[in-house]
Amino acid sequence: MMLKEKFRKNLCFIVAMKGDEVVAGTFNVVKAGKFYGRYWGTFDSSIKNLHFETCYYKPIEVCCDHGILRMEPGAGGDDFKFVRGFNPSVTNSMHFCKNGGLHMAIARYLNSEGTYIEGAVDEMNERSVLRMPSNAGAVEPPEL
Repeated sequence: MMLKEKFRKNLCFIVAMKGDEVVAGTFNVVKAGKFYGRYWGTFDSSIKNLHFETCYYKPIEVCCDHGILRMEPGAGGDDFKFVRGFNPSVTNSMHFCKNGGLHMAIARYLNSEGTYIEGAVDEMNERSVLRMPSNAGAVEPPEL
């Protein structure tokens, strides 16, 4: 079976329409009872709150409608996700840079950024009104 056939069941596309025209959309992945927000794009950046509707509010509806208990809105974004009810979590990535000088400059930056991020995550988690639920007796919800 081809990858696209196996992976298709894990994809969730959310499209915003204005009349008969697609104006924005998100590409998301649903796997093991978790909704992972990933990429978004728009043809009309003048529509107020389009990003939040397409990337947060509508995906939350999808999760509620399908019994998905966890939504990961994607990496980055500083605290605008926090004020919308998402507790921060640290993400990791891997990079390769062949140029040694550039590699060292990036490494220094990432080390200093890591210290800032750890402090910011700790501070937001202390302020959060959300508490991590006990998963005792939790049932994995069905995939989309």
